Amino acid sequence: MKTGRDADRSGWYLSECCHQEVTLLKGQMCPRCPTCHELTVWVFIKETRQLSATGTASTSFQMAE
Repeated sequence: MKTGRDADRSGWYLSECCHQEVTLLKGQMCPRCPTCHELTVWVFIKETRQLSATGTASTSFQMAE
């Protein structure tokens, strides 16, 4: 999926440009690459469910370590 499009499922995504991993929730907009800040294509890697302690979904993407 390209930057600006909504993720079609929750999980880990990899940027084609810098191979940076992020976690996106279904419906969350795919960001620019957090490394080079350019538009990129995001490749789905692995499904995950990410919920907060209250049971609600997180709304921000997270960089993998």
